[in-house]
Amino acid sequence: SARTSQLQDMEKSMALASEVQRNLMPKDHLVADGLEIAGKSQWCDDTGGDYYDFFIRQVGGQPHTGIVIGDVTGHGIPSALLMTTARGFLRERITAPGSTAAIMTDVNPHLARDVDGTNRFMSMFYGEIDAARRRICWTRAGHDPALIYDPATDTFDELKGQGLALGLDDSFEYDSFHRRIEAGQ
Repeated sequence: SARTSQLQDMEKSMALASEVQRNLMPKDHLVADGLEIAGKSQWCDDTGGDYYDFFIRQVGGQPHTGIVIGDVTGHGIPSALLMTTARGFLRERITAPGSTAAIMTDVNPHLARDVDGTNRFMSMFYGEIDAARRRICWTRAGHDPALIYDPATDTFDELKGQGLALGLDDSFEYDSFHRRIEAGQ
């Protein structure tokens, strides 16, 4: 029947959207500058707003390892599309100089325009590790703090700091935070 055909077409479209979204996530772990970074997302839906990424970015001639974790409100295709948009804005912005705060401050108004009137927003944690200086800088946009594990003391520290979720206020100015990191952490 026509209804069965429409349902099959919808299922195929959802499967394709899910495949495209998963292909946007990092395929392998990253090993660079004495760091090993890996991630995995366990999704409860075929598509959604979960996002993580890692990459190398040159800052003042030094490689910095960027780490991103984010989540769009809601589930399904609308959240997946917003996640993809945010990824594109971020990936474009990291090609230019600037701190983690400047990057988030620049990405935010673009995302705010796209979510205007939808009651959607995106939380994000964006950090950059400068392995040469043994330092991590980060900016939080409404996301849970990241954790650093110290095997020497068998403790976890939270990478805290205030920051509004992306898309809520197009003029919000984000702050950067930083701390020293030691070998093995």
